[in-house]
Amino acid sequence: MFFSFEFFILYNKTRMSSDTRNIALNGSFKNIIKEKHDHIKVALGDSIDTWYIMYHNLGGALEGAELIFKLKAQENYPYDAPIFNALTPNGICNVNVPVCIDIGHYHKENMVATLGMAGFVNILLGLLTQSVVETNKSLTQINGLNFVTGMNLVDIRKYASASVQYNDTHLREIKQRILTSYAGYSPVWTKKSRAEDRLSRLKK
Repeated sequence: MFFSFEFFILYNKTRMSSDTRNIALNGSFKNIIKEKHDHIKVALGDSIDTWYIMYHNLGGALEGAELIFKLKAQENYPYDAPIFNALTPNGICNVNVPVCIDIGHYHKENMVATLGMAGFVNILLGLLTQSVVETNKSLTQINGLNFVTGMNLVDIRKYASASVQYNDTHLREIKQRILTSYAGYSPVWTKKSRAEDRLSRLKK
């Protein structure tokens, strides 16, 4: 079979783009799991471009909440923003539809490639907690989430209380994937902390 020079160039550009994308995704995943985080657990899906995120220990109206989101990198990642979907009903943003944030895939002109997937995970955490703080104001004016119509603290608390049971019933495999992943990477934090403590004592 004969391949033209143009095909060879196109193939190599595609391969390099794919390699760059996978390197960026791997780097971002390593960044998010290397430091202890009290509110985030993360796992990979069936491929490096799909992440599952669990937000927990949020406090306030989200006390007891266990919110699972799916994060999917687009083909042109890291130059195009990943797509977020809430999987757990939460009373803040709609479930199973892309979440709108002002630097997300709906607003490509605001995308910052250096954020990576990890940066978006942290931004969404901030928007979720901000949403609860802003509940007594004009909710639809908050620049970020695709809000549930008529969002209120009563419903947010109701969904927060029901979220663990919902995940155990409807998202059991995804939740287990997240917990298994967390059990695998979190012990590194303890080892790192002990090493830092020993170094600190040696310096005294």
